Amino acid sequence: MNYLLNMVTLGFLMLVTNCTLLPEAGPVNIVKDAQDEDTPGSYRLIDINSSNLSSFNSTQHNKVDKLPSVDSSRTYTDTIQKGDTLSLYLIDPNPEESFTGGQAIGPLEVSQEGEVNIPFIGTLQLKGKSIRDAEFMIKEQFALKFSSAEVSVSRNKNIQFRANSIGLVSRPGQHTIDRPDFTLADLVSLSGGTSIEPHLCEYQLHRDGKTYILDSKQLGKSKTRVQDGDLLEVTRSKHQHLVILGNANRPGNHPFPSSHSHLTDFIGAGNGINLENGNPSGIFIFRKKPGSKTDVFRFNLRKADGLIAASKFHLHGDDVIYITEAPLSRWNRIIRNVLPIGQVQSARQLAQ
Repeated sequence: MNYLLNMVTLGFLMLVTNCTLLPEAGPVNIVKDAQDEDTPGSYRLIDINSSNLSSFNSTQHNKVDKLPSVDSSRTYTDTIQKGDTLSLYLIDPNPEESFTGGQAIGPLEVSQEGEVNIPFIGTLQLKGKSIRDAEFMIKEQFALKFSSAEVSVSRNKNIQFRANSIGLVSRPGQHTIDRPDFTLADLVSLSGGTSIEPHLCEYQLHRDGKTYILDSKQLGKSKTRVQDGDLLEVTRSKHQHLVILGNANRPGNHPFPSSHSHLTDFIGAGNGINLENGNPSGIFIFRKKPGSKTDVFRFNLRKADGLIAASKFHLHGDDVIYITEAPLSRWNRIIRNVLPIGQVQSARQLAQ
């Protein structure tokens, strides 16, 4: 009876250690099997090292839209625009004139056509003129009647242009466009900044019934000005995260730690290799390309060459990192499965 139990135990060990359900190299077997099926070449296995790194190392390019030009009539300007109100102050040093003590005129509203009706001189077209140019034009007209009159012009009130921000910003709501060069980045800043890391955000500009998508890089570089009625929606980007599977400390979905993330940024962090079970020589990255093969990149971090390559390898959104199991860990698991058989055998021997 003891001999029979020993043979059963030995046979179980031999069966498990040779079992193909415990692949030593992890996804390598999966890739090879897939190439033998009805869809040959669906996967491409690539060992990454310093010699071929440049051929396969590409930065991620997210889809962004070309931004529209701004409607200058709907954004802040220092020039006179329709709806503005102007005030004039006249003074004439000539004691024979009636303005020696000074006279205020206004407020005078700029019409929809950009015209201003000014006492003593009539109607002037001032839309698009700077305050300095308006003063010069008004002074010229007053000089025809009052040769020594001096004129100063001020803009008391202009139409306020506003834009809105919603989503992942600290202070969503309506904000005033308060200077000529007010850009989309200024609108985010006026909204208190993003409530998550900026590189994890996607920015959607809604203008005149159309939507334009930006990422954090384009937002920072863009000089596109904000116009009245703009709505900027800040959402979480779909392209700034990946999945870690296998023998990792924290498997699951993880955001990028920076706008340019490399493999070692994840492997070296707290969600990296499980030191008890993980196999540094079997790190895989699965990357699906639309309409083409899935690339499977393999890294051996036990070698200096592989570690250097991993520190420079750019990750893309939706990549999948798979960390294989160390051979010793597999052996320990086998032993744990077999031990109960040995314990039962010892108990029977003691019972006899």
